[in-house]
Amino acid sequence: MPVNLDPQQYLSPALLGGAVAAMSSPTKLGSYPKFGMSMWFTVEVDALPPASGDLGHWAKCSGLQVEFGITTIRDGMDYMSGGVLLPERVKYSKITLERAMNETDSRSLYDWLCNVQKNWMKPGGALVAQKARITLNDANQGKVMDWTLDGVVPVGWKCSAFAAGQGSIALETLELQHEGFLR
Repeated sequence: MPVNLDPQQYLSPALLGGAVAAMSSPTKLGSYPKFGMSMWFTVEVDALPPASGDLGHWAKCSGLQVEFGITTIRDGMDYMSGGVLLPERVKYSKITLERAMNETDSRSLYDWLCNVQKNWMKPGGALVAQKARITLNDANQGKVMDWTLDGVVPVGWKCSAFAAGQGSIALETLELQHEGFLR
């Protein structure tokens, strides 16, 4: 077994990416970049009263993405170029949140959904779009990046099936549609 476990000796730089360069250059303690940990994130919604906006802890967040639509226009006589790219709509995906149901967080979410529904269904009411923040943290719970979603509305909620013969935990899933996070 070798005494010196130099990663450059055993792995190609293509596999290690920028990590090799960061590890090989001498730096002082604390100067490495803060890496976002996929299991350390928070979700807050500017909720209607009496909810506080904190919808509790979530185990999974997916759908945080944006797609830039383009159309390629080709000139009938230009056979050499790929054409001209014209911008179209920017499309944002639904955000899907998932977690194990628990007394505190699930009640907070239920109360928020009740308030949204009451406002939506009252005479002359409308679905009130709100803001939500998804914050990605590092291993020390320091903020690495956050996204403020504009025009957030809940579009779905579901609970996993209850089955007496299984010892599984009940999960709840919340889907949020939004108008975007790029400004």
